Amino acid sequence: MLAWIDGADINTFIQTPRVEFGTEQVIDIGGGINDTVQTFWDQARGWSCRRIGRIFDDRTISRRSVVGNSPYPERFGKLLGWTIIHGLPGPMWLAPYVLDYMFGIESDEEKEVVGIVHNSLHEVLNWLKGKADDLLKDTDIPESLLAYAEEIDIGREQLREFKGGDFRRLMITHELYMCRSGNLAGLRRGMDVNLDGESLCEVCIY
Repeated sequence: MLAWIDGADINTFIQTPRVEFGTEQVIDIGGGINDTVQTFWDQARGWSCRRIGRIFDDRTISRRSVVGNSPYPERFGKLLGWTIIHGLPGPMWLAPYVLDYMFGIESDEEKEVVGIVHNSLHEVLNWLKGKADDLLKDTDIPESLLAYAEEIDIGREQLREFKGGDFRRLMITHELYMCRSGNLAGLRRGMDVNLDGESLCEVCIY
């Protein structure tokens, strides 16, 4: 399906999907096409390319830059738009904030980050929540938070100048968007296909 969507022109893209039985074409939105598309999206969650590895990290797009440098995020974005405009099954496992990002809709980031980060980061986020109004230099900063800050190129002294709540918001933004920004942008580009004067994204919203 990825190869098909990459080469599909506008007319093919907007036509009602059909399946072929021998020499006959049959409109079959509720049957074989539904099953095929659902199977594709179920498998896409763990789909891996030998050269770049997995495209999705369980419920969201991978954070690895090698993925963003490939054509796959854009192809998946285009295919997602195709499934939406034709009312076909989509990736129910995909975190809602990813679609919100693609459509320019505000997300409940506090809720969304829960299903994205690992347990160790949940502990850090919960600790920061309890220190929301405190300058971190006035606290005993956990080693796990110091290690995380170092990973995102924030030194110990710089970290100490943050209030707990401010750094918590930075962490959430980083985990949802910043660390995978190029890959999310690829998905969005796939939705920016021009369909007779409107982008695919605009058509999907309507």
